[in-house]
Amino acid sequence: MKIKLFIFLLLLASCKTPKETKTMIQKMPVEIEITEVENNFTFTVLNNSAEPIKIINPRKITVQKLQNDNWQNLRILICPCDAPCNAPKESISVDSNQVYSFNWNKKESWCGNRTPYGIRETIEQLVDPGKFKILVSVEKSDQSIEIISKEFEIK
Repeated sequence: MKIKLFIFLLLLASCKTPKETKTMIQKMPVEIEITEVENNFTFTVLNNSAEPIKIINPRKITVQKLQNDNWQNLRILICPCDAPCNAPKESISVDSNQVYSFNWNKKESWCGNRTPYGIRETIEQLVDPGKFKILVSVEKSDQSIEIISKEFEIK
């Protein structure tokens, strides 16, 4: 009995008491907020980091739809087919604690057949309900590129 008590006390003394751990809930350095108003979505990229970031290809919206367990890119034109438009900026800087917002009209768009005037028609179609996600490429101050995304649903 004395041996069992001795072993028990030895084990008890050798056990370390766990240190108290503090859990901090940290905000993500870059987040996307989504607001829906009628037939438009506004995507707002929030830079919560201490450093400026760059959004790569800010006018090229990448929206994907979940189809058969796979994410498929939607076709979204920057400007109408064959229309002269300014080349989009390759990146836009967003300072610390600032935001950048852009809109999407819930439509896919692509170029169709040529009209008698030689210009291809722009075809637009509202997307069907389903699960979607927005993808935004962000360059951080250390020049690493991260793709942030946020899922949403259209009913």
